[in-house]
Amino acid sequence: YFYYADSSELVGNWIYSNTASSSAGDGGGLFLHLSDDVVVSDNRVFDNTSGRHGGGLYLSNVDDSTLAANHVYRNQADGDRDGGGLYAYSCRDSTLAGNEFYSNTAKQGGGVYLYAGDHITLTGNHVYSNTALGSGARGGGLGVASADDVTLIDNQLVNNTSSSRGGGMYTTNSDRLAMRGNAIAGNTAADGG
Repeated sequence: YFYYADSSELVGNWIYSNTASSSAGDGGGLFLHLSDDVVVSDNRVFDNTSGRHGGGLYLSNVDDSTLAANHVYRNQADGDRDGGGLYAYSCRDSTLAGNEFYSNTAKQGGGVYLYAGDHITLTGNHVYSNTALGSGARGGGLGVASADDVTLIDNQLVNNTSSSRGGGMYTTNSDRLAMRGNAIAGNTAADGG
């Protein structure tokens, strides 16, 4: 749990088999809150479970930060919650680059869920084999909601599944979404692959 952890670096760690068990438990593996200029890179985040959002990673009000070259896999957000691999809430001016998110599960954003952020860039990430599961499931690979100025460049969203909508990606109430050079393929959903 990192709180007011400005200018921190989390590099080369293995974060695994952790549980935030309460119904309000965010961030099964890592909870990062109200922190700026943070670097999270070259970590392995796996087999974690949250009772609420962010099975692997939960970032809240984290600005001017970078997540790069992390492997985030087999994490789960329980209880019809969001962001199996990563849940990012109200984050600004931040970048996700060269990460792998795979085999994660949540109701919305099986791999990654971005909510209420601004000026977020995703570049060169591989988001695959994630699942959005349950009634009203959205975004097997990636979910974006109420976020502005989100840019996706050269990402791969492949072989993700949603039991309802948006197997690869689902967006709602988000302005200025830009996509360039991404591969979105082999995804499956009941409505809107």
